[in-house]
Amino acid sequence: MKRHNSRVPACALAAVFALSPCGCGNGMLAFDDVLPWTCALGPTPPLRIENIPSRDFADRAKIYLLRGYQNDYSLGLDRLAEEMLAVNLEPTLVAWPLWEPAVQKIVSDYAGRNDGSAFMLVGHSYGADDAIRMAIYMKQFGMKVDLLFLMDATSPDPIPDNVVRCVHYYNPWLPGYLAPDIFSGNPVVPEEGNTTTDISNRQFNREALGDGVGCADHFSMDANQLMHNFVIAEALRLMPEP
Repeated sequence: MKRHNSRVPACALAAVFALSPCGCGNGMLAFDDVLPWTCALGPTPPLRIENIPSRDFADRAKIYLLRGYQNDYSLGLDRLAEEMLAVNLEPTLVAWPLWEPAVQKIVSDYAGRNDGSAFMLVGHSYGADDAIRMAIYMKQFGMKVDLLFLMDATSPDPIPDNVVRCVHYYNPWLPGYLAPDIFSGNPVVPEEGNTTTDISNRQFNREALGDGVGCADHFSMDANQLMHNFVIAEALRLMPEP
């Protein structure tokens, strides 16, 4: 069940670019998926939220958004952070590849079992891989990850059992089918012996979700409004029942 974890060499990325559709603002140029006219954003309107989280919940919800390769991609996470701030959620953006100092600070700030924090790690592409690494690191200190939200992990480690729920949206494509240990587009799996984590692998494409996907793919799903709505809705599920 374990997937080999490796970084994709530059020559392999060049081959992926050659195989990928482009020209409609789908993220291949790194910045084009966040332009106002791009079809990667999709036609879905922003999520309407009736019950804005309380300040107490906002203080307890520790949300981290992890960027992907070279920080040139995953620019859609900036807008996601703005949308979350508008509803009293206060995410921290983590630049690639700085997941390790980020998680070390999380651990150093942790006050133990009575801390009361709800941890949500959100990552796109390589950032999704790094979100899993953060969860693995936190496990060493007995820390629970309430929600691991992954956008098309590239070469992910198996999900550790300190994760309560894992939601993974992935976009199947030819490179991932031919080389699943190197490229994205495949489900994530639990680590050996992990029978407790609720893992939900969901395809992110028009066939599964309809027109809201737009032209978003691996490179641009972080900018898609439907995806943003999914992330925010999952974050709100962490709120205690009234």
